[in-house]
Amino acid sequence: IYLKRGTDLSSSWGDMSVYASPSDLHIDVASGQWGDTVKVSGGFPLTLPQEESVFCNFGKVGLPGRLDGQGSVVCTAPAQLRLGSQPLTITLNGQDSFGGPEFTYWSVLDVEPQLGSRKGGTQIQISVDGMSVVSGQLQCFFEGALPVEATLSDAGVLRCISPSMPHAG
Repeated sequence: IYLKRGTDLSSSWGDMSVYASPSDLHIDVASGQWGDTVKVSGGFPLTLPQEESVFCNFGKVGLPGRLDGQGSVVCTAPAQLRLGSQPLTITLNGQDSFGGPEFTYWSVLDVEPQLGSRKGGTQIQISVDGMSVVSGQLQCFFEGALPVEATLSDAGVLRCISPSMPHAG
């Protein structure tokens, strides 16, 4: 960056890098809870001169994010005071924000039953608050087993069948 006064050109004040504006932003997982990792794709720069200038803003709450070197920003969903959708924006320089997608917060209210056979086959019902229609496949994960398909009812209940488990516990 140079300053020109009249016909005199001053010495350089420093460098300023520019980047193409990210577009068509999308989130890999558009709903979850605080602490979840969220990846936002859409043509972000691979590197920045000041990596610490990347921020992820969920509504009015912002946390540092990071570039993954593949054109995406990785964020951690911060705690929120209310459930539901929050606009998600990414700031690369503290001034210019890029957004569009929303992140929906939900929470688990209850899990029934809390005990099942190691052989599997138990229908699990997980009552959730704040989760609405979601796109993509829902799955339940059980430690030590492959994920199983889950369904979400209109009443906010996730259902899945427990798989066979290699160990009791």
